[in-house]
Order: sequence, then structure tokens, then C-alpha cells
Amino acid sequence: MVRWEDIHPNEQASLKQRLAGRYTPPFEQTPWVEAPRLIDARVAIVTTAAIHRFDDRPFAGHEGDYRIIPGDIDYKDLAMTHSSTNFDRSAYQQDVNVCFPLDHLSTLVDLQEIGNSLHQRIWKSGFSWKPLQAMSSTRSARGS
Repeated sequence: MVRWEDIHPNEQASLKQRLAGRYTPPFEQTPWVEAPRLIDARVAIVTTAAIHRFDDRPFAGHEGDYRIIPGDIDYKDLAMTHSSTNFDRSAYQQDVNVCFPLDHLSTLVDLQEIGNSLHQRIWKSGFSWKPLQAMSSTRSARGS
């Protein structure tokens, strides 16, 4: 990812002009919240790697939907249907923990580094133009 200060000033000006008014912060202020100690926390993973159960409906582009994966799933029962030709799947094919680090979470729980992890994982595919809407629908699907 290129750093903003490395972009030529003319390109910076062009980007600012094209993006003017397209982004507004969702909140006027960012509230300060003290995070719990990790041993008291429940840890969740969010990814856009388009991972789902092998027998579930594949992802098909930028739908903004998600899949629920049980925390005790066997890695051989997972599939990745990320549709971007720019997405390198070789690391996932060698070690699923690259995108779905369930083994690492279990190790951290066993070592009492974290309190626990969610029993279900929620995965979506790629970028969404409406992240707040996607987050809202995910929360309602989970019942929280």
C-alpha cells in the first residue's frame, strides 16, 4: 500500500477533488472505550477472504452477504470462492490458518492468553460499499 506522502502532489489534489463529499465519518466523535484484558475478552475474526463451508452456497462477487461457520469445523470442510483474479490463494492452500486461524485461537485459549473465542465465525466476501449496513445485518443475524 502506498503512503499518502509518497503520492505526487498533483495526484493527491486529484484524489481529494474526486473524493470530496463521498466520505463522511459515521460519528461526530469517537468515544473512548477501555478494552477488557485479553484473558477476559471474547475474540472474533473478521475477514473478506470468502471462506465458507464446502456444502454452503459459494460467494458470487460483491453481494455484501456473509456465511456463518461453526467454530469446531474441520478445515477439510472449508472452501474459498474469492472471485478476484488479483487474490493469491496459494498461502490459503498451504495453510488455512492464514485466513481462518482457528488453530491459533485455540492455542491462545489453552495458554490462557485470551478468554475464549466465538463458537461461530462470520465471513464475507470482498469489499462492501455499505459497510455499516453489512455490519448491521450481521449483528441482527447473530441476534445481538
